[in-house]
Amino acid sequence: MVTVSEFGKLSDGTSVSKYTIKNAAGMELQVLDLGAILQSAIVPDKDGKMIDVTLGYDTVEPYAEGMNCFGGTIGRHANRIKNGTFEIDGVTYQLFLNDGINNLHSMPDGFHIRMFKGEIVGENAVKFTIDSPDGDQGFPGHAVCSVTYTLTEDNAMELSYDCESDKDTVMNMTNHAYWNLDGHGEGSVEKHLLKLNAVNYTPLLPNQTPSGEVVPVEGTPFDFREFKEIGKELHTENEQLTIGSGYDHNFMIDGEGMRVHAVLKGEKSGITMTVCSDLPAIQLYTGNCLDTKEPGKGGAQYVRYGGVALETQYVPDALNLPQFESPILKAGEKYLTKTIYKFEA
Repeated sequence: MVTVSEFGKLSDGTSVSKYTIKNAAGMELQVLDLGAILQSAIVPDKDGKMIDVTLGYDTVEPYAEGMNCFGGTIGRHANRIKNGTFEIDGVTYQLFLNDGINNLHSMPDGFHIRMFKGEIVGENAVKFTIDSPDGDQGFPGHAVCSVTYTLTEDNAMELSYDCESDKDTVMNMTNHAYWNLDGHGEGSVEKHLLKLNAVNYTPLLPNQTPSGEVVPVEGTPFDFREFKEIGKELHTENEQLTIGSGYDHNFMIDGEGMRVHAVLKGEKSGITMTVCSDLPAIQLYTGNCLDTKEPGKGGAQYVRYGGVALETQYVPDALNLPQFESPILKAGEKYLTKTIYKFEA
């Protein structure tokens, strides 16, 4: 079942709608047409209590300002592009530098702060579409991009991305939800158990873009091949953890096609979230810069490490690193990718 209500208004008077998707089991998603933002994900814990497991806000303003990218749909390009520059078909493009020498999340005009057109497309599905003109954010090509949120009856949230451009362009979309499976305001996730389907990760240069190397996780704090508390080695003396101020790293996912990328378990709630995708990599970000001055939902104060982001993606800066699968979308071809978050307790 899908219902629609007004969430608030932007400073220019534009009305922001909230789409509430609910299944027979009682799980509920609340998604905004501003940024195609996942504002809430309410799931049952081991005792059957319904809890909201994603960080967010109760009002429009902090979302419109892009604060923390909570729940936002990131595009056209998620993560960092070194020097904000890349080349397509012999033409060099320069993006805005909003993260030191990098462009991060296609800012300052990322999809997560833009209005999408919402459309109910099924009993438990809503499609959000954005029209991105040629030159938008500094990228070539007129692109039409959409993300469809589907809530299944077995408590899975499916995100299906669909884009097409009239010129060769860049496309690497993701969702930037911060997860706390014990409840969005329940403090640090350092006791959460995490497992990643990754034998290798991509270490960072001091500017936080990948060096181009692919390094085994074995014998490092980046080894999550078996369940491990997120905080177990988070504070280890390690050059890579210093660069990221914690985990803010890309992991190369083993296998091909739709497969498990990550499994996250809440310590108190007993909730398990399994992340599956057809994308080649995932970014683990442990909320290293969280310590919000703006109150979260219900007045919650979100602390450092208060949520963990698991962003399915192409390798950051793969535009400039030809050894990795490219996020270039050819003119007239379809960008089709899916990520599934399955909840169990």
